[in-house]
Amino acid sequence: MTTPNTPNKVRAAIQPQGSAPLLEGRGHHIVLVGFMGCGKTTVGEAFARANQLPWVDLDQWIEAQAGSSIAEIFDAQGESGFRELESDAIRALGGDLQRRHVISTG
Repeated sequence: MTTPNTPNKVRAAIQPQGSAPLLEGRGHHIVLVGFMGCGKTTVGEAFARANQLPWVDLDQWIEAQAGSSIAEIFDAQGESGFRELESDAIRALGGDLQRRHVISTG
C-alpha cells in the first residue's frame, strides 16, 4: 500500500494496478542503497508491503540491537564502530535465507 504522497511513477513501479505480488517465495534479499533523503525508506516500505515481504530499516535495526541511537553510536564508537555494527547487521540479515527481505540502508 502506498501513501497519498508517493509519486505516481513510484507507485506504478512498486505494484502495477491489478497485478499479483512481483516476488514470491525464498530468494535473494532486495537492498536499497542511495543518498540520504532519496526515498529508500519510502520505496522500500511500500515495495515490501505491496509484495508481502518483511521490510527492515537498517538504521532502526542497528539502534534496536545496540540499544542506542545512531548519533550515540557515532559519538561513542566513531564512524568505524558504526560501520562494524552496520556490517554485522547486514551479515545477520543476509544470513536469513529462509525468507527474502527488503532492506533500506541508512
